[in-house]
Amino acid sequence: MSLTLHTAEILYAPGTAEPIGRDRALLIDREGFLLEIGTIDDLADRAGRRVDHPLITPGFVNAHVHLTDGYRAERVPGGSGLVTWIGSLLASRGEAGEDRIAAGAADTLREMEEAGTVAVGEVVNDLQTVVALRQSGIASRLIIEILAADPATAEEAFERYRSLASEADDLPVSPAAHAPYSVSPALTARLVEEGRRTGAPFFIHLAEDPDERALYSGEGGGWVDFLGALGLPSEHFTSIGRSPIEEFDRLGLLAPGFVGVHLAEATDREVDLLARRGAAAVLSPGSNLHIGNRLPPYRRIVASGLRFALGTDGRGSAPSIDVLNEARILQENFPEEEPRHLLRALTIEGGRILGLPEVTHLVPGGHVGVLAHSISPASPDENGIAGALLDRDNKIRRIA
Repeated sequence: MSLTLHTAEILYAPGTAEPIGRDRALLIDREGFLLEIGTIDDLADRAGRRVDHPLITPGFVNAHVHLTDGYRAERVPGGSGLVTWIGSLLASRGEAGEDRIAAGAADTLREMEEAGTVAVGEVVNDLQTVVALRQSGIASRLIIEILAADPATAEEAFERYRSLASEADDLPVSPAAHAPYSVSPALTARLVEEGRRTGAPFFIHLAEDPDERALYSGEGGGWVDFLGALGLPSEHFTSIGRSPIEEFDRLGLLAPGFVGVHLAEATDREVDLLARRGAAAVLSPGSNLHIGNRLPPYRRIVASGLRFALGTDGRGSAPSIDVLNEARILQENFPEEEPRHLLRALTIEGGRILGLPEVTHLVPGGHVGVLAHSISPASPDENGIAGALLDRDNKIRRIA
């Protein structure tokens, strides 16, 4: 068996007894399986080849992506808010057939893998991207997103979720309500309960835009007009009289396993509430900036202790499908916050929130994602490691 010893001046290995080690090494076979972690001296004699690196870390988790938009060469025009952007997105959806969508998904996954992504949360309304996921070297959770703004269609929508989940049963599957403006609260509660029953995290686009809050508060706004133009009722939303996050808390939905995506318009009180209930978040700042010229309340998220991962969203709104760029956007806009939070979001928290903790735990015995980096950390701690990752001169190479 041909074995390679990959050494690291600093090894970041969450899930091991020594999460941050100096002068450590990984023994990897020709198929990319991680066989052992130890000191360089202990493992050197067992390898036929040695490669030295400044830093080795787990791979990155992109916890929220829409591969159905992978074929797009340009983003859908943004800057005027979510309602306008979604209208433009839907108007452009008919331009791609199944073959083009499948090819775009495969190409996007290859680009992600080259950039260091080892796991994705793929958000779908159908199964057009599943073949590409199965053939990829990237681990995945299929997040099956339901849309049913009319309560009369809730049962049909729920059964559609179960049917799609059954067809994709070789992949980890999660239920998702698209958003508070496109799924009735009662159906959202049922999807949350389905996630709890199966032990899967539940996802929902949440607090993404001010019109969402206006809808639930009964103030009118863009979603009332949007739903009306589609001939859909909105009274079951407008009569609630509180924000979606407050309503979901009243229904008992905010708990571990509940994941709100975006939170770009969440208040400090709502962020604190999510944190207290043990919920989590996925942040996509690049998408938020493009669509509505806003960023999530990152300072409050960090201060509250709310667990979060990062996601690029789809090519319809994202400037890049490299999830590392999402971390850079937050670090550049909030330089006062310690970068270690972003390191954990990219790796160990991303895996946990996606329900795939094993993909970022560097433990022997599996085909985990392992990255080598060209930049030496300024210090042997999480802040130093994060600084090396976020450096734009850092070159990344997947070694397992």
